[in-house]
Amino acid sequence: MKKEDCFKVRSVKDCFRKNLTPNKGRIITKRRKPSEHEMKIAKLLLRKFGGTINFLAGKGEMGLKTPDANWSGRLLEIKRAKGKSSADSQTRKALEQIKGNGVILLDISENTKSVIQIKQEIIHRIKRETSHKNKKDLNLNIIIIKNRRVIDILEITKKGGSLVLAQRGQVASTSILNIIPKFRCNI
Repeated sequence: MKKEDCFKVRSVKDCFRKNLTPNKGRIITKRRKPSEHEMKIAKLLLRKFGGTINFLAGKGEMGLKTPDANWSGRLLEIKRAKGKSSADSQTRKALEQIKGNGVILLDISENTKSVIQIKQEIIHRIKRETSHKNKKDLNLNIIIIKNRRVIDILEITKKGGSLVLAQRGQVASTSILNIIPKFRCNI
């Protein structure tokens, strides 16, 4: 019998990066000039949370794509989810770039799906990506924004063991998709 991976998913919108000071920090663009969208997002993050956002070179060793930035010690990948399957595909691409450890910011301003549907896609994609690639540990934050507003921030961690999901401090053994309707969505 195969041991199921232990995923912990919870909303951390109210307690995310409390060690940083909102409106305090800087954006460093020495290694790469960010796109207009990336710069708008970086300014939003500084206004909301603070910290130092250092944009990284576009390609790393051996031509591999790197994360967009280092945000006060955490890798940051900024993605836009526009189309029907874009939340899924953008999450997959971001996971590859940050190697399962860091912050993925997903801008859903141009997406017509509900926030709940998008959260379902994100969690389902992360579960698929990490299980078939034998990824043992995962430490992610997914910031979901719409029209320059932070909708939610998910914390997703994975350790070997049985499936455990947490929402608002509660832990329950359940199916990964059963937790989604319980998320608080502020649109």
